Amino acid sequence: MHYEWGPHPACPQVQATDPDCGVNSMVNYTLAAGQLASEQLFVRSDTGEICVRSPLDREIASYLELPVIATDRGGLSTNSIVRVQILDVNDNRPVFNPRDYNTTIRGDSPVTGVILRLIANDLDTGLFGEISYHITGGNDEGIFKIDRLTGEIQVAQPNLLSRRTIHQLNVTAIDGGELKSTLAARVFITVSTGQRLPSCERPRYSITAKENVLQNSIIGSVKETIFTESSTSAQIICAMRAGLKFLDLMVKARNEEKSLSHS
Repeated sequence: MHYEWGPHPACPQVQATDPDCGVNSMVNYTLAAGQLASEQLFVRSDTGEICVRSPLDREIASYLELPVIATDRGGLSTNSIVRVQILDVNDNRPVFNPRDYNTTIRGDSPVTGVILRLIANDLDTGLFGEISYHITGGNDEGIFKIDRLTGEIQVAQPNLLSRRTIHQLNVTAIDGGELKSTLAARVFITVSTGQRLPSCERPRYSITAKENVLQNSIIGSVKETIFTESSTSAQIICAMRAGLKFLDLMVKARNEEKSLSHS
């Protein structure tokens, strides 16, 4: 048997029939489920109705399977496996991790392409897990723009960059059910002139890592050119966080640490 339960479930019913007559035709229902299913569900012994004992959470278990035993008054029994599929509701807000982002760009030369990418995570699935990004503060002059689907920030009006040496933006993430992130991401963009800035050898790196990789394992490397024509190799150290859809990365170069996010 298969049942799907949403946020306000009724009690589905298991029903067994006994061809005997009289007392021996009366059936009693019991559960022979594991600990999690027993904590969250119960069966009414006289009717076979399966009911919710405690709140269901799809993020903990997307489905529950439980054997229901039907026993007549003569001691004969049979069983049926019931699979309860738990449907998602929009009960999680998007969360930025990290929340703070820092970058430095040149103010005296053309700025093209993506300067920074923000990442928010939502534990819900489907539409409720889809995230859009919106600049909600610090961009009154429209100097920056953000891709609502990817969270990538670009410079929209380069000629206005030099009006301030530091720009602070607030970015809010909104899921498909219109729930907003409780805390907005804070983006600090420093505008530098008259000096050469570090630049990565490539604009994007693709790294593959196994899901059970140990914390602080080296999973790849990036290279950046700093002030001279020579390149400096930087190690990427993986700091996995359970339940998130991305990795927090730590880059070490020239004895300095910089935090990155990589999806």
